[in-house]
Amino acid sequence: MGGGYPPVKNNVVNEQFTPLVEFFGIPLVLGTVSTEIAAAWALLPTPRTLVVTPNNYKTNMAAIGFTPTDSHWKHVAALFGQPQAAQKVTKAVLGRRLAAVAKVVRLTVGGTTDGAYSVQIEALDPFVYNAVGKTAAEIRDALLAAITVNPYVTDATQGPASIDLTAINAGFDFTVTLSSPGDILTQTVQTANVGAGNDIATVKAENPEWFDILETSHGWGAIAELAKYAQANISHFWAETNDATVKSNTAGNIAAYLKAKGYTETSIRYHHTGSELFSAALGGRVLGYQPGQVQVSHRNLVGVTKKNYGAEAGVIDNFQTNNVGMYASDGKGVTLYNYTCHGGFIEMERNKHIVASRLDNAFLAVLADNDIIAYTDKEGVATAKATTRSTLETLADQGGTGYIVRDTIVVDTTAIGDQPTENQQKLKIGGITWYANVRIGTNEIETTGFLSIV
Repeated sequence: MGGGYPPVKNNVVNEQFTPLVEFFGIPLVLGTVSTEIAAAWALLPTPRTLVVTPNNYKTNMAAIGFTPTDSHWKHVAALFGQPQAAQKVTKAVLGRRLAAVAKVVRLTVGGTTDGAYSVQIEALDPFVYNAVGKTAAEIRDALLAAITVNPYVTDATQGPASIDLTAINAGFDFTVTLSSPGDILTQTVQTANVGAGNDIATVKAENPEWFDILETSHGWGAIAELAKYAQANISHFWAETNDATVKSNTAGNIAAYLKAKGYTETSIRYHHTGSELFSAALGGRVLGYQPGQVQVSHRNLVGVTKKNYGAEAGVIDNFQTNNVGMYASDGKGVTLYNYTCHGGFIEMERNKHIVASRLDNAFLAVLADNDIIAYTDKEGVATAKATTRSTLETLADQGGTGYIVRDTIVVDTTAIGDQPTENQQKLKIGGITWYANVRIGTNEIETTGFLSIV
């Protein structure tokens, strides 16, 4: 697991932040609820979130109307119901989603100019119509026919020269890119998207004390939006599906979509039942451990049925193609192929954030507790480098997984031009750069850090 991974990059600035170490391994369970539960939940001091533990989740959830048949309850029971985990999940944050609303975008042909009219939905190949001597309605009709077959939207005529595109999966915030002569083909949003991406932002504003994400519907739109969220924010999304198109690797399936996006902060698993919660149980088995203490693959789970996917022609090949995890009864009879959607090891991609957070903590403590170091002469440079090395060695002293390996520490100076682009305009002179390996289990990953002198 040690080779071929991008380094952890750490750019330290002297400003307040929330250390991730506190919330690492605390899952958010996000999903919609019944009207009755939503009404009761809305009366709580935290109307979109509820914190539960193994000891109180049944009482606290029942108090607002949940029963053991509800999705949130099932996910929490799977999280807390893995007795073989030596380090157990001790807390979960429940999040309440609103009902998803399908996005509608209207395309309007605003003229009859000859030329190429192009509509691109998401990253699909553009639909192009070369118009010569056509009316606006004829151009519209040609585009309508071309767009009809795609995995993201349905299309329908609207008025004399317009098309309405509606998300097939409610809550999926699809994008449309247009090109036309004189930009006379335009788009306007008729119905704004409401989906999991909106919900999780609201939930985090109310309670940010979680790191990992589980979602209860396992629907295409929710998975796509939460994967996008996880990629843009520091977290890991443990997605799950029982969509048969993932098994067959049919065009447009959610696993292929996530892989094409190259997401490093999401992993997806397939389970044939749709009711036994593979990702939640796996979370309960591994999230309680610190970086490097447990491997995600080769775990046995309680409450999840294994299946011999090797007996179904082509299924394992399709899973491997799109980095889909499975719970298999063949081979070792445990969780297999637990990679991120882009094909990296979950352990490496997820744990790198904790490494960076520990580094931030250590360096910001130095900035807060020490006088300003002059950086305008050789003595000042030497002092800054020595302080950097001392900080890294403090982390090395703690030893064990997730910490610096002492004999790999290298500290050097960095010119302004070699600093991260976002810092160059703020800098008066250069700064300190350092390199060190961090131990993750029995492996090591490279870290690179910048301390900017402003």
